[in-house]
Amino acid sequence: MSNQTWFSYNDWTRHNDNVLEAEHFFAPDDCLQIISYMDNSGSECPKHPHAEHTHNGEEKSDTYFWKAECFEDAAQSGAPLSSFAGIAETVHSMQDAAVRYTNKPMALAKVILHRYGPDASGPEHSDIYPLATLLYLNDDYDGGEIYFSSGLELKPAQGSMLVFDGGGVNRHGVRKNTGLVARYVLVAFWEYEDEDELVSFWNLENKEEDDRNNAIADLVARKSGHHPKASIMFAETFPILRVDNFIEPDLAQSIVQYLKHNDINPEETWGPICFREYWQVAYPERALEEPEYTEGIDQYTLKNIYEDMQYHVTQFMEIDHEDVAFSKFKGHNHVTGAYTPPHTHGPAIAVANLVLHDKYEGGNIVIPKYGIEFWAEPLSLYVYSEENDLKHGIDKVTSGHRHSLIAHWQPVDHPYNKAGANV
Repeated sequence: MSNQTWFSYNDWTRHNDNVLEAEHFFAPDDCLQIISYMDNSGSECPKHPHAEHTHNGEEKSDTYFWKAECFEDAAQSGAPLSSFAGIAETVHSMQDAAVRYTNKPMALAKVILHRYGPDASGPEHSDIYPLATLLYLNDDYDGGEIYFSSGLELKPAQGSMLVFDGGGVNRHGVRKNTGLVARYVLVAFWEYEDEDELVSFWNLENKEEDDRNNAIADLVARKSGHHPKASIMFAETFPILRVDNFIEPDLAQSIVQYLKHNDINPEETWGPICFREYWQVAYPERALEEPEYTEGIDQYTLKNIYEDMQYHVTQFMEIDHEDVAFSKFKGHNHVTGAYTPPHTHGPAIAVANLVLHDKYEGGNIVIPKYGIEFWAEPLSLYVYSEENDLKHGIDKVTSGHRHSLIAHWQPVDHPYNKAGANV
């Protein structure tokens, strides 16, 4: 970036080589006008009534998307201040800043209005466009700082605009909104008009993407273990290892019968006596007690399943077997209407989830932070990190019973290790 840009002659802060902040870019009253528009009628693009509108579940974050041609049409017609509430004019001002920042012609790629409600946050990610401009429409919210992988963390004032390069050089995210006032930001992404410039940018990003894909392919190859049908889900946001046909259908049915035969609370959890390995650690004084074994199940069955799970956990998480120990290993019976709200497991490293049959509807695995929701394929094992107290849960079962095995792992030297909680 050249030093002789528009930002050299205005109120700005150079936070680093890739992030600039233009202060007082937009008047507070104009910011409030856009907020009012967003709160009252911003769910649709006036030029494209079916513009995308998403609601991020528990995180209470609304996002509105507009197409670039909306603003091109607006510029040509000279119209739109009443219907667009000044958004079109604002985006054109942001384009001027983008051009002056890069000293290159820039074309609009996408416009987003973000509203982060209470508890909303944004996961760390890289933008796929060469340049981003973020106009902060208010600053009276708590938390909600934007942070970068470089260590930079900012909370711009109302009317300020951040400009920063896209791609891998600026991975960033948004801290949780800890108050009751929503956080409003108008975001515009820009591409180089010059095709060679754009190809150069994408070639760089594609190289990073190729490296990532190769790493994922290598990961899958190394994680296949006893079950070669392994794959990585949601690789771009939050990788989840899936191992198909982890157990045979007959064994799964035998486990269901065994757990039912030894249940403690049949509406939620099948108790730890079924899981001898867990039971002995959690309650050593009762280690001699044994469950009643049923057809197809003996004292080694669940222990072997647990050890197979641990193999995939340690390989997927790339940690040594000796460094982790299970903290929970139990069965779940989600009856019709039951669910598990998104929750954390303290110092846990990873979770393994195995659904035993398909005789139910609903009951999706949900990870709100990353917008992930999926129906677990029966007999398949799903493994994912529980990093940073990651919240995850099970959506409501709308019919039938959802029978599953759940196991959690945590650092072997943690004082909470093997506590046997929630038995």
